[in-house]
Parts: sequence; structure tokens; C-alpha cells
Amino acid sequence: MLMSKDKIPLTRYSSGGVMEMFMISYPLIISAFSVSLMMFCDRAILARFSLDAMNSATTAGMIYSVFAFFGMYTTSIAEVFVGQYNGEQQYKKIAIPIWQMIWFSLALAVPFIIIAQFCCDILVPTNFLDRGDLYFKWVMSFAFVLPLIGALNAFFIGRGQTLIVTSAAIIANVINFILDIALVFGYKDIVPSMGVEGAAIASVIAGGVQFFVLFIIFLNRKNQKKYNTRIATFDFEMMKDCLKIGLPVAVSHTFEIAGWSLFFVFLGSVGKSYITVHTVLQAIHVLFFCFIDGISKGVIAVASNMIGANQTRLIKKMLKSTIVLYLIIGGLLLFPTVIYPDFIIDIFIQESNEFAKDIKMYSILALRATWLYFIFDGLAWIIASVLTAGGDTKFIMYANILSLWICGLAPVYLWISYLPSTPVTPSFIILLYCIVNSGLFIWRYASNKWHKLNVA
Repeated sequence: MLMSKDKIPLTRYSSGGVMEMFMISYPLIISAFSVSLMMFCDRAILARFSLDAMNSATTAGMIYSVFAFFGMYTTSIAEVFVGQYNGEQQYKKIAIPIWQMIWFSLALAVPFIIIAQFCCDILVPTNFLDRGDLYFKWVMSFAFVLPLIGALNAFFIGRGQTLIVTSAAIIANVINFILDIALVFGYKDIVPSMGVEGAAIASVIAGGVQFFVLFIIFLNRKNQKKYNTRIATFDFEMMKDCLKIGLPVAVSHTFEIAGWSLFFVFLGSVGKSYITVHTVLQAIHVLFFCFIDGISKGVIAVASNMIGANQTRLIKKMLKSTIVLYLIIGGLLLFPTVIYPDFIIDIFIQESNEFAKDIKMYSILALRATWLYFIFDGLAWIIASVLTAGGDTKFIMYANILSLWICGLAPVYLWISYLPSTPVTPSFIILLYCIVNSGLFIWRYASNKWHKLNVA
């Protein structure tokens, strides 16, 4: 059946409207929220176990993320190809980019395991090594699972089947939460208390479960019949095309995560109050990042389908609808971050000594700056998602890296090193980065130079 002039085959709602963006994005938001909640719970549970354990796991986890998210952002680019093939109704080609990214993920297993076993002492800062080494070795050894999940998610998201992604993530995170409590604190005489190592093992098991759920559905009879999902081909040209578009995104986010990792290492060297405040803020930001992540993936899916269906004129409408939806969410987040921040901070800070009181005060002030960061960072991700759907990933790489390091990390380092500061100071300085970044992406979108990929 042919599509109508203004319709792409994703939802029953008007293409690019607020309701379509909501229906595509909300399962992805829930999925991202479940992942964010897993990390949030890890931090909160470890904070109850020990603040030093929380700081060590966060720092080691940031370093692991540099490698794992490099792989995941590379493989997730298959969503663009799936979306464009789906919009053009070339269904038999949809599984080809997915399998290329599965092979790429498996190839990453060897270097990731080598890094886990032999580079821990080099990568994890000495002051966090005592507790963070086992955490790093566990999660880094299985870091290739995250790219595998990213590749399989692309198959479902690119076709608008976002509820499957959500269900798999929720199952994995329920398992992670149960295992987290049991392995971190122990259970009677049956399970010993493993602290930071227990949190890592719980995350690894949960990730494995999520992958197998998605893989089984990917290979089922219905998907095989329509999309040839059981034909595990290696297509060099498709692999090359995926990496050409995906690697700039991956490099961009790798430099970004590496920058944030150095940011945490630097704050750890400044003082315990600095690193503790920003570890708490990072856990909260990760929790709320689900809205940005879910909406941006929805934008990539819809924009890719519009490009494949030759309906690029609808992208402007879709973009306006998405920004309206995002600003409504941002308004709701005013309550836990700006108006009533004590509730969420109290989850982490339980002690009543003078140090804990200072940490709570600084965290509340910094959380208000984090809300502004959330608004501008979200706008940047939404616009960047349209550029990604159009294949303009090199611009994203250059803009993101330069704005973070020049307008974000460098000013923080210089200010903290040479001027009076408090643990709140970095949160306000870093706002400059996301404001500049969002401005660059808006400029690029307005230039109409971002449409570089069309599989047709």
C-alpha cells in the first residue's frame, strides 16, 4: 500500500506532530529512564554503603564509559539506515546494517578485554584504585555488550517499535536492582557483601539479559519473514557506510565522555567536597538524561523515515513539535531541581556531620544550575539528531568537541586553579559549553547544509 502524501508509516497520528513525537518518544524515554535509574540506583545504593565506594565506582565507570559508549554510539547509527529503508519501504535491506554493527560489536570484545585486564592501573586514578579496580575490570570486560544492545535497539527504533526496546530495558533493570542490593550489601549467610564489585557484577548480568531478550525477538519468525533477520551477512560496503556516518558521532561522544572523566579526576584532586557534590549531580543528571536520550532517538527515527519517504519538508514541523514537548518536560523538572531540591539530595546525603551539611548545601545550589544545563543541552541534542538523520555527523563531531573543551572544561580548570571557588562554581561555568553547543547546531540546521545521506 502506498503512503499518503503527508504520511510516514510510524504512527496513526499526523507526521511530525506533537502526538506522533510523544508516541514515538515516550517508550524510548521509559527505556532510557530504566537505564538511568539503574545507574542512579547504583550510585544511591553505593552511597548508602560508603561515599568513597560511590566516588570510586563513578570515576571508574566514567572511564569505562569512554570505551563502551564509543562502541554504542557507533552501532546505534544503524537506526538512520533502518529508518531510511523503512521510509522507502525497502524492508529486505533493513537487517543488513544491523548485522554489520553486530559484527563490529563482537570485534570490540578483544581490545576491551585486554584493556580491562592490563590497563586498569593506568586508567583508574590512584586515589580511586583501591575500590574502583574490580569495578572497572568487570564492566570493561563486558563493555562490548552495550554496542550489541545499541545495534539491536536500532532495528526496533528505526521502525517505530519502541515498546520492545522499553520492555527489554525494564526487565534488565529490575534484575539489576535486585542483584545490586543483594551483591553490594550481601544477603544473610548466602551472599557475601561485595560492595563496589557487587554493583559491577549486577550491571554485567543485567546487560546480558537485555541483549538476549532483544536478540531473540530480532530473530523471531515474523521478523525473519519480513526483514531477513536470520541472514547474518557481512557486507563490506554497508559496514563502511555505517562507520563513515557512525564513527564521527562516536568520536564526538568519546571525546565528550573522556572530557567529563578528566573533569571528575580533576575535581577529585581539588578536594573531597568537589568530587562528592558533582558525583551526586552526575547521578541526578543521568536520571533526568532519559528525557533527552529518548526524545533525541525519536527524532532520529522520525527524521530518517521522512528522508527515506522523501518528505523532508515535514522535518521543520517535527522539530517544532519536539521542542514544545521537551520544554513541557523541562517545566515539570523545575519542581525536583529548583523548587524542591532537598528531597532528591537527601537520597544521597544521610549523615548529619558538618561535612555532609556542606555537601547538601552546595549540591542544592549546583542542582539549580543543572536544570539550566538540562534545557540547553536537550535543545542541542534535538537539533543534532536531525543532523544525524541527514548524515551530517562530522559537523556534530567538530562542534561538540571544540565547544566542550574550549568553552567548558578549559574555563573550569583555569577558574578552579587560579581564582576563588566553591564546589558550586563548576556547575555554573559549564553552562557556557551547552549554550554555545546548542547555538552551533541551530546555525547548522538553519544553513540547510546537513542533508548528506539518502540511501535511495
